[in-house]
Amino acid sequence: MRALLKYHIDVYKSSSHFVSPFLLILIYSILLHVFLPSFISNCLFYSLTTLFTACVANGFFSYKLCSDDMDAVLILKAGSALKYYLSKEMALGLSALVYTLTVMLYPGAVLLLGKITLSKSVPGELIVLYFLHLLVALLGYEIGSLFQPKIIRKRHLALILLFITIAGILLRQIFTGIPILKYLYWIFPPFMKLLEIVLQSDTFLSAETGRIAIQLALSILQVLVIKIIILNHRKWTVYE
Repeated sequence: MRALLKYHIDVYKSSSHFVSPFLLILIYSILLHVFLPSFISNCLFYSLTTLFTACVANGFFSYKLCSDDMDAVLILKAGSALKYYLSKEMALGLSALVYTLTVMLYPGAVLLLGKITLSKSVPGELIVLYFLHLLVALLGYEIGSLFQPKIIRKRHLALILLFITIAGILLRQIFTGIPILKYLYWIFPPFMKLLEIVLQSDTFLSAETGRIAIQLALSILQVLVIKIIILNHRKWTVYE
């Protein structure tokens, strides 16, 4: 497993795949610094949105890192397709952690310097914020990688399904008022609700934040299980 994980990390670093997320995060940080007076109160909103966008796109295009032929060879060498795919998920998780730490550098410094006023327990707030950002990053990766062409097999269909899912996440709050669509409410993670709390709350050490964190974690597990079912249906091979 360690060798597989190292392989995925080396492939990721040797490609230009990591450039786009880092570039997006860098632009966000520069804009946050330049427009400090107007952005500072909403920097956590922007950091969550930037991180989610970067991870969805990165997860979707991660299929380009390794060809089907190379996947097949590595599965044979690993002796277990399950081990191989789990190592891929672990690599995605590590990428999410790196991007979380990167995107939170500026907001974290601002919080510690007191330019954002939260509750008195700043270290506790930072831990919760890092954890929430990590969950959002993992969710973005899982959603993006679920709808990549290697899973859906048809690129245009994959893009359409990804667009529908993102639209569902953004419009989740509206579903409750529509008779038929309200039954789809539970499918989509409460990302917009988290953004609402970030904009309106003075503290993140609350029961509501905890409930949202649990819902995000369950959504991540839900998507992961769907991916496992799809791969298992294909007998854990890279070919149909």
